[in-house]
Amino acid sequence: MDKEQLEQESGTLLGREHRCDDNELPTHLKTYKVLAIDGEAQDHWELFSLWLANGDDVASGEADMEGELLNLSSIKVKYCAFCGAQL
Repeated sequence: MDKEQLEQESGTLLGREHRCDDNELPTHLKTYKVLAIDGEAQDHWELFSLWLANGDDVASGEADMEGELLNLSSIKVKYCAFCGAQL
């Protein structure tokens, strides 16, 4: 899922992404500067957890295709959960 898709799914306007080599699941766990939520200005970082469908999910009927977003959650963070850098 790219930045634009994440913005659409989460109702956010995102700034830059913090990427680090310590994140072992960069497709599923993403850290972004949040600029707005539903049009209301924001100024914080969030760790987004993306649950994307795999072949088993498609086979069981939980998803129509691999990579489909099954669940999305996020939490405000001040430090990177992977490398510890202050954001």
